[in-house]
Amino acid sequence: MRHIIQLMTIIIMSTLQLFGSAQNNLSITLTHIQQSKGEFYMAIATDEATYRYHLNNRQPISPNISDGHDRFLLKNNGKETQHFQIITPSSPHIAIIVFQDLNENRRLDRSFFWPIEPVGMSNNPDLLWGAPSFRDVMMSNVMSSQNVRINLR
Repeated sequence: MRHIIQLMTIIIMSTLQLFGSAQNNLSITLTHIQQSKGEFYMAIATDEATYRYHLNNRQPISPNISDGHDRFLLKNNGKETQHFQIITPSSPHIAIIVFQDLNENRRLDRSFFWPIEPVGMSNNPDLLWGAPSFRDVMMSNVMSSQNVRINLR
């Protein structure tokens, strides 16, 4: 009887892992918003290569990006602190990059390598010496309904 219970437990746990949620519903809080103009663009990276791609992408972002995959367009409501709900892929590591597009050209404007528009990242790393590594911004064991606070600078 004990073996049957153990077997049933293994089957149930395996089924939950196999058919469980492949996404997380995260609550994002953006803080230190200084200007009421300009939408927010958010990118989600689950690995180093995707993180680097989003950091180095100089092309304008499509206005139709809120497709629930890895990029989102978030409307600015004019408040200093704003809250958003997003769906992210279920992954052991997630990094979030956000910028406020003040001039509405759908790209992060830079002076040399430094951003001139407000930007923020998960874990709120120091941005004084340039872009942080994926390891500095990645969050591990992200769970659904988790609140992530990102300070714009």
